[in-house]
Amino acid sequence: SLTRTLGVPAQRGPNTPLAPTTLTGPASNEPGNGLGERRLEARFGYGFPAFGGRFTSTPEIAVGLSDAGRDYSLGWRLVRGRDTPDGSAMELTVEVRRRESASGRNDPPGHAVGVRMISRF
Repeated sequence: SLTRTLGVPAQRGPNTPLAPTTLTGPASNEPGNGLGERRLEARFGYGFPAFGGRFTSTPEIAVGLSDAGRDYSLGWRLVRGRDTPDGSAMELTVEVRRRESASGRNDPPGHAVGVRMISRF
């Protein structure tokens, strides 16, 4: 997949989930360059059957580019789809990410590990 994002993320607080101040960039009519913050991410993965064909296992690699820096990630997804007899679904995702700053100050790279599980029944 190839994803392009424009604008800055909305700032949210516990008391303002739908307030107009949560919008930023072009939708908020704020002065400034909301389109200046751009991000492009390319993600490649290939799914193959796992556990007797009941699941799909997908290793992934991704590269994200923005004005703030570069992200590199490796991940793996294990998905059981809704074609099960009871209609349930499950997804388990593991991802490691490295972020390199583009600030030019020779900042050390940041590293992160994420695990996510989604279950529908």
